[in-house]
Amino acid sequence: STTALAQKPCDVELRHGLIITDDVIRIVDKGQTRVQINNNNQLFIRGYWVDLGDDESKVLEQFSQGIRQTVPELVNLATDGVNLGLSAIEQVVEGMSDKEP
Repeated sequence: STTALAQKPCDVELRHGLIITDDVIRIVDKGQTRVQINNNNQLFIRGYWVDLGDDESKVLEQFSQGIRQTVPELVNLATDGVNLGLSAIEQVVEGMSDKEP
């Protein structure tokens, strides 16, 4: 058995929400939509439409596609980590008692 000691606390707090649908990506802060991308090619910041040039539109499309690809992978990774932690806790509880956790 090994013991790990942390020098500093590691608090994780998500300050923004991310909503992804088939047509829209929204970044939400305190219930307000701060950034919205429609159909990978329209950008709204704090409710105002941002007129983009051709190069900027290409970057926005790449950004949107990257978010759509990366976020589900991150969610799966986080879920796997939580499940692994719960499994370890169950094994500890089972080892300490005859009862099901």
